[in-house]
Amino acid sequence: MLRFIIILVVCLFCSLSTLYGQQAADSVQAPLTDEPEFKLSKAARMAVLSAAVPGLGQYQNKTGWMLKVPVIYAGGATLVWLTIQNHSDYRIFREAYVSRNDGNALTQPSDFFEGRTDDQLLRQRDRFRRDRDFYMILTGIFYLLNVAEAATTAHLNEFDVSDNLALRIKPNIEPIAYSPYNSAGFTLTFYRK
Repeated sequence: MLRFIIILVVCLFCSLSTLYGQQAADSVQAPLTDEPEFKLSKAARMAVLSAAVPGLGQYQNKTGWMLKVPVIYAGGATLVWLTIQNHSDYRIFREAYVSRNDGNALTQPSDFFEGRTDDQLLRQRDRFRRDRDFYMILTGIFYLLNVAEAATTAHLNEFDVSDNLALRIKPNIEPIAYSPYNSAGFTLTFYRK
Protein backbone atom coordinates (compact mmCIF):
# COMPACT_ATOMS: atom_id res chain seq x y z
CA MET A 1 0.00 0.00 0.00
CA LEU A 2 2.84 2.35 0.86
CA ARG A 3 4.49 1.58 -2.46
CA PHE A 4 1.25 2.52 -4.28
CA ILE A 5 1.02 5.89 -2.48
CA ILE A 6 4.66 6.70 -3.28
CA ILE A 7 4.14 5.87 -6.96
CA LEU A 8 0.95 7.97 -7.02
CA VAL A 9 2.72 11.00 -5.44
CA VAL A 10 5.65 10.70 -7.88
CA CYS A 11 3.24 10.50 -10.85
CA LEU A 12 1.30 13.51 -9.64
CA PHE A 13 4.51 15.46 -9.07
CA CYS A 14 5.78 14.67 -12.56
CA SER A 15 2.48 15.54 -14.20
CA LEU A 16 2.19 18.86 -12.35
CA SER A 17 5.71 19.92 -13.20
CA THR A 18 4.89 19.90 -16.91
CA LEU A 19 2.10 22.38 -16.33
CA TYR A 20 4.54 25.00 -15.06
CA GLY A 21 7.10 24.77 -17.84
CA GLN A 22 8.38 27.73 -19.83
CA GLN A 23 6.30 29.25 -22.58
CA ALA A 24 7.01 28.57 -26.19
CA ALA A 25 9.29 31.00 -28.01
CA ASP A 26 6.52 32.14 -30.33
CA SER A 27 4.16 33.22 -27.53
CA VAL A 28 3.59 36.96 -27.14
CA GLN A 29 3.70 38.73 -23.80
CA ALA A 30 2.12 42.10 -23.17
CA PRO A 31 4.78 44.82 -22.95
CA LEU A 32 5.34 46.36 -19.54
CA THR A 33 4.38 50.02 -19.32
CA ASP A 34 5.21 52.67 -16.80
CA GLU A 35 1.66 54.00 -16.88
CA PRO A 36 -0.40 53.07 -13.81
CA GLU A 37 -3.47 50.93 -14.33
CA PHE A 38 -5.70 53.17 -12.24
CA LYS A 39 -5.88 56.84 -13.24
CA LEU A 40 -8.08 59.40 -11.51
CA SER A 41 -10.33 61.62 -13.58
CA LYS A 42 -9.54 65.32 -13.68
CA ALA A 43 -12.43 66.11 -11.32
CA ALA A 44 -11.20 63.55 -8.78
CA ARG A 45 -7.63 64.85 -9.01
CA MET A 46 -8.78 68.42 -8.40
CA ALA A 47 -10.84 67.26 -5.42
CA VAL A 48 -7.82 65.48 -3.93
CA LEU A 49 -5.59 68.50 -4.53
CA SER A 50 -8.10 70.85 -2.98
CA ALA A 51 -8.57 68.51 -0.01
CA ALA A 52 -4.80 68.35 0.56
CA VAL A 53 -4.16 72.10 0.17
CA PRO A 54 -7.26 74.30 0.08
CA GLY A 55 -7.26 76.37 -3.10
CA LEU A 56 -4.83 74.17 -5.02
CA GLY A 57 -7.63 72.52 -7.00
CA GLN A 58 -8.98 75.94 -7.95
CA TYR A 59 -5.50 77.05 -9.02
CA GLN A 60 -5.01 73.93 -11.17
CA ASN A 61 -8.43 74.46 -12.82
CA LYS A 62 -7.28 77.90 -14.05
CA THR A 63 -10.86 79.22 -13.95
CA GLY A 64 -11.27 82.29 -11.78
CA TRP A 65 -8.61 81.11 -9.33
CA MET A 66 -7.34 84.67 -8.69
CA LEU A 67 -10.67 85.42 -7.02
CA LYS A 68 -11.46 82.00 -5.54
CA VAL A 69 -8.17 81.28 -3.74
CA PRO A 70 -8.12 84.53 -1.69
CA VAL A 71 -11.80 84.02 -0.79
CA ILE A 72 -11.02 80.48 0.36
CA TYR A 73 -8.14 81.58 2.56
CA ALA A 74 -9.89 84.68 3.92
CA GLY A 75 -13.06 82.73 4.70
CA GLY A 76 -11.16 79.83 6.22
CA ALA A 77 -8.94 82.10 8.32
CA THR A 78 -11.96 84.05 9.56
CA LEU A 79 -13.82 80.91 10.58
CA VAL A 80 -10.75 79.44 12.29
CA TRP A 81 -10.13 82.72 14.14
CA LEU A 82 -13.76 82.85 15.32
CA THR A 83 -13.52 79.25 16.50
CA ILE A 84 -10.31 79.93 18.45
CA GLN A 85 -11.66 83.16 19.94
CA ASN A 86 -14.89 81.55 21.11
CA HIS A 87 -12.96 78.60 22.57
CA SER A 88 -10.71 81.02 24.48
CA ASP A 89 -13.71 82.92 25.85
CA TYR A 90 -15.41 79.64 26.74
CA ARG A 91 -12.39 78.54 28.76
CA ILE A 92 -12.19 81.91 30.56
CA PHE A 93 -15.84 81.78 31.67
CA ARG A 94 -15.60 78.08 32.55
CA GLU A 95 -12.55 78.68 34.75
CA ALA A 96 -14.22 81.71 36.37
CA TYR A 97 -17.28 79.64 37.29
CA VAL A 98 -15.19 76.73 38.58
CA SER A 99 -12.87 78.98 40.60
CA ARG A 100 -15.84 80.75 42.18
CA ASN A 101 -17.60 77.53 43.18
CA ASP A 102 -14.74 75.18 44.08
CA GLY A 103 -14.71 76.21 47.76
CA ASN A 104 -11.02 77.12 47.75
CA ALA A 105 -10.30 80.66 48.97
CA LEU A 106 -7.05 80.81 46.98
CA THR A 107 -8.76 80.42 43.61
CA GLN A 108 -10.89 83.47 43.04
CA PRO A 109 -11.87 84.79 39.61
CA SER A 110 -10.47 88.10 38.37
CA ASP A 111 -12.14 91.43 39.07
CA PHE A 112 -13.70 91.35 35.59
CA PHE A 113 -16.25 88.79 36.87
CA GLU A 114 -16.99 90.67 40.11
CA GLY A 115 -20.50 91.90 39.28
CA ARG A 116 -21.70 88.70 37.57
CA THR A 117 -23.79 85.97 39.13
CA ASP A 118 -23.13 82.26 38.74
CA ASP A 119 -26.07 81.99 36.37
CA GLN A 120 -24.62 84.73 34.14
CA LEU A 121 -21.25 82.97 34.08
CA LEU A 122 -22.93 79.69 33.07
CA ARG A 123 -25.00 81.35 30.34
CA GLN A 124 -21.94 83.12 28.91
CA ARG A 125 -19.93 79.88 29.06
CA ASP A 126 -22.69 77.99 27.25
CA ARG A 127 -23.05 80.73 24.62
CA PHE A 128 -19.33 80.68 23.82
CA ARG A 129 -19.33 76.88 23.67
CA ARG A 130 -22.35 76.90 21.34
CA ASP A 131 -20.75 79.54 19.12
CA ARG A 132 -17.44 77.64 19.06
CA ASP A 133 -19.20 74.43 17.99
CA PHE A 134 -21.19 76.33 15.37
CA TYR A 135 -18.04 77.86 13.86
CA MET A 136 -16.35 74.45 13.85
CA ILE A 137 -19.25 73.06 11.82
CA LEU A 138 -19.14 76.07 9.48
CA THR A 139 -15.39 75.56 9.01
CA GLY A 140 -15.97 71.92 8.04
CA ILE A 141 -18.75 72.87 5.63
CA PHE A 142 -16.58 75.61 4.10
CA TYR A 143 -13.75 73.09 3.62
CA LEU A 144 -16.09 70.57 1.95
CA LEU A 145 -17.51 73.30 -0.31
CA ASN A 146 -13.96 74.15 -1.36
CA VAL A 147 -13.35 70.52 -2.39
CA ALA A 148 -16.75 70.22 -4.11
CA GLU A 149 -16.24 73.47 -6.03
CA ALA A 150 -12.86 72.34 -7.36
CA ALA A 151 -14.27 68.99 -8.49
CA THR A 152 -17.37 70.57 -10.04
CA THR A 153 -15.38 73.18 -11.95
CA ALA A 154 -12.98 70.54 -13.27
CA HIS A 155 -15.90 68.39 -14.37
CA LEU A 156 -17.66 71.28 -16.11
CA ASN A 157 -14.42 72.32 -17.85
CA GLU A 158 -14.40 68.91 -19.56
CA PHE A 159 -18.07 69.13 -20.55
CA ASP A 160 -18.65 69.31 -24.31
CA VAL A 161 -20.29 72.63 -25.22
CA SER A 162 -19.31 72.68 -28.87
CA ASP A 163 -21.55 73.78 -31.74
CA ASN A 164 -22.21 70.12 -32.54
CA LEU A 165 -24.65 69.83 -29.63
CA ALA A 166 -28.31 70.57 -30.21
CA LEU A 167 -31.59 70.31 -28.33
CA ARG A 168 -34.75 68.89 -29.82
CA ILE A 169 -38.07 69.76 -28.15
CA LYS A 170 -41.10 67.65 -29.07
CA PRO A 171 -44.59 67.57 -27.59
CA ASN A 172 -45.38 64.38 -25.80
CA ILE A 173 -48.62 62.70 -24.69
CA GLU A 174 -48.43 59.78 -22.29
CA PRO A 175 -51.20 57.80 -20.63
CA ILE A 176 -51.49 58.07 -16.88
CA ALA A 177 -51.25 54.68 -15.19
CA TYR A 178 -54.59 53.18 -14.09
CA SER A 179 -56.49 56.17 -15.45
CA PRO A 180 -58.43 56.90 -18.65
CA TYR A 181 -56.67 60.28 -18.95
CA ASN A 182 -53.49 61.31 -20.73
CA SER A 183 -50.69 63.58 -19.64
CA ALA A 184 -49.32 66.28 -21.94
CA GLY A 185 -45.74 67.46 -21.77
CA PHE A 186 -42.50 67.99 -23.66
CA THR A 187 -39.61 65.68 -24.46
CA LEU A 188 -36.16 67.30 -24.40
CA THR A 189 -33.48 65.42 -26.32
CA PHE A 190 -29.80 66.40 -26.59
CA TYR A 191 -28.10 65.15 -29.73
CA ARG A 192 -25.08 65.78 -31.95
CA LYS A 193 -25.57 67.45 -35.30
